[in-house]
Amino acid sequence: MRGGSEYLSGGDVTVVTNMVTGKSLSVDPVEPLRYTMLLGCYVLDDADYAAVAGGLTDLWQETWVFLDVADVEHSYPFAKALFNQIVDRSGDEVMQMDAYDPVVKMLEEEAGGAYEFDRENIAAYGFPVMDREDRDSTEFRNYWLYMPQFRVLDQNDFVTTMAVFLMLFIFIALICFAAVVVIAFTRCMTIAITNARVYDDLRHLGASHAYLFQSVKGQVPRVFLVPAIVGTAVISAFYLMIMYFNDNRFTPGEVAGMGTCAGVVVVLSAALYGVYRFTRRRVCRSLCIG
Repeated sequence: MRGGSEYLSGGDVTVVTNMVTGKSLSVDPVEPLRYTMLLGCYVLDDADYAAVAGGLTDLWQETWVFLDVADVEHSYPFAKALFNQIVDRSGDEVMQMDAYDPVVKMLEEEAGGAYEFDRENIAAYGFPVMDREDRDSTEFRNYWLYMPQFRVLDQNDFVTTMAVFLMLFIFIALICFAAVVVIAFTRCMTIAITNARVYDDLRHLGASHAYLFQSVKGQVPRVFLVPAIVGTAVISAFYLMIMYFNDNRFTPGEVAGMGTCAGVVVVLSAALYGVYRFTRRRVCRSLCIG
């Protein structure tokens, strides 16, 4: 099957156990499935499934439903309504964090301990408690164990769901960019003040304004260009590596994202160039270079 990365199915399961009857079945994975919707799932043929699944209670069974829509773009109202119905009809016993594992819980309780990822205990360990009233929150959408996956819902509600992370990223980015501007401006003005006597001596020795301006023009850009080029190149290469080695290919969505990042780089470069021109004028004014 085509889809997500190879890591989505590790192929490391060698024994499947019926948690009601205790019957075990040795399995030998033939080929790992690579599909994002089947994260953490393994597929058995009908004979093996019948042999190991006999006697299972509803507690140990799940029903997966896949919907195929003809017009994805106009299916948002249906997906939203269905999502709300699923949440409203889900009891507290399934309001579990995605780290919840009923097998581990059973083993922990048999050993006399308390399972930390159980909904009743999870708050004491600093993890968010899944609550249907918080269905539109980042924690609920990302960490509810039984969160239904609707492509159109994820696409349209992405900004709302990830608002906290997006705002944090923008805040940090603005601080970093402002720090670059302040440091570069301060460094250039420091160079100007330190070398003011040198430029004054050159002026008295007959150096023209054009020569002095070319001298300033040869120094100031280095303060801006070197960190800008090195920083942009390094972070762009790191971003490309993440996109490629995630699944050893570039998907159309990733290519579009890289194009957007390229546009952001152009805009920030233009802004940095404007700061450079402003700084160069201030340096020339401080050195009395017309």
